Amino acid sequence: MKSLRARILIPLLSLTGLVVCLSAWGLDQAMSTELIRSLDAKLTVMAQGVGSAIEIDIYGNVEFDPEDIGISELEGNRDDFFFSVHDSKGLVAATKNAPMEPLENERGPAQFRRMMHQENSVRTCSVWVDRIPEDQWDDDENDGPEEVTPPSDQPTVQSGEFLITVGTMTSPLDATIASFRRKMLIGATVLLALLLSISLFVVSRALRGVQRLSREADAIGPQSPNSRLREDGVAREVQHLVKGLNRAVDRLAAAHEREKRFSSDVAHELRTPLSAIRTHCEVALRRPRSNEELRESLESILKSCVRLGALVEKMLMLARYQRQSQLLTRRTTDLSLIAKDVSSLHQAEAMTKGVKLTLEADNEVIVQGDEELIREAISNLVHNAVRYTPSQGEVVVKTRNGSKSGIEVRDTGIGIDQDHQKKIFDRFYRVDESREHASGSFGLGLALAQEIAELHGTRIHVESTAGEGSRFEIDFATQQFD
Repeated sequence: MKSLRARILIPLLSLTGLVVCLSAWGLDQAMSTELIRSLDAKLTVMAQGVGSAIEIDIYGNVEFDPEDIGISELEGNRDDFFFSVHDSKGLVAATKNAPMEPLENERGPAQFRRMMHQENSVRTCSVWVDRIPEDQWDDDENDGPEEVTPPSDQPTVQSGEFLITVGTMTSPLDATIASFRRKMLIGATVLLALLLSISLFVVSRALRGVQRLSREADAIGPQSPNSRLREDGVAREVQHLVKGLNRAVDRLAAAHEREKRFSSDVAHELRTPLSAIRTHCEVALRRPRSNEELRESLESILKSCVRLGALVEKMLMLARYQRQSQLLTRRTTDLSLIAKDVSSLHQAEAMTKGVKLTLEADNEVIVQGDEELIREAISNLVHNAVRYTPSQGEVVVKTRNGSKSGIEVRDTGIGIDQDHQKKIFDRFYRVDESREHASGSFGLGLALAQEIAELHGTRIHVESTAGEGSRFEIDFATQQFD
């Protein structure tokens, strides 16, 4: 797995290297083009200078004097420059190192070529120039025209068109371009190295906050449950992650605290019946007992064992519900029928306490869920309401149909203080410890009901006023499981 530094630097440096290479290539092309254009302009001027040195005398003979060119590179016998002049009959004049054969060149603008000549790379410029011959007769005011015979050692032409080719070796140009490329390569390498160093420095500085967060996260553990990641000193983009991690740590810490409390509560709940069993056994074995005394001891031991078994059964049920999120049997269920069954089940318990248990159910309330688990949750709510409603009180079980179908259990019991309402769904939590122990309650009924509601994607909502009663409500969003 690549590190975060590599994930940032590799694309950044790749893009930077591509930009530098493209820039260097463009600069090289521009430099080479400009040097060649400058050389071509110089060759064009030279060709025009050679053309200006061509004259046709009155005899029609071509006169060419290199001294008349006026260009130092073409004066004398330099090896790096050459020129040639051709007409329709052939070579007129040329330097010793110039090509003897005329280059194929159509009439038109100056043409430039790069070619090999005498094992050297040369660049040439070829242009056509026109020279109009002077009259072969020289008018004289007194004697009239006088015919002049052209000397036999001068070439004569009938046309004034000449092809002039000027060339030079490109080795100086190539050397200049090569030197420029070497310098540019060195400069690009230095620039890339500098950019790499700057990028490493910037990225490392930016990741210091992440490294600090990593050290702080390593320090968080069971020994320091209140430690959290510091949100200051990190980039704005990372702050959202830090806040999310702190919220996750808060949830884990809360879960860890609940597990610690659960373990302590389990030990406490198990200790009570086990202590009772041990006490009865020690008392029974302290001296010989009559059958009646032994029977009383065994009945007490049996009662403690029943309580212990009920506690274990509740704990196993709670653990099973926590693992059952993927094993729910979700099917169409009539909430009204479940409410009727649960009300009938607890009717005897309510009558024994002198509590009026009333059912207000619609004809049909269809929800999606596990019928047995929903029945268990409603049963726990009704049982809890009946237990904490005094004689002459009332418990109402009401179903509701609509966009959010649900069930409501309302009582006129002792109610719950505001401080306790957020904790009543915790496992083994009891508002009044002494009263709960006396009634045989373990404080798991509401916790089981809440687990079942959460398995169905909802929660139990409670509204209560101390001394007036409570209302527990579960909403089932029917579309959630469509």
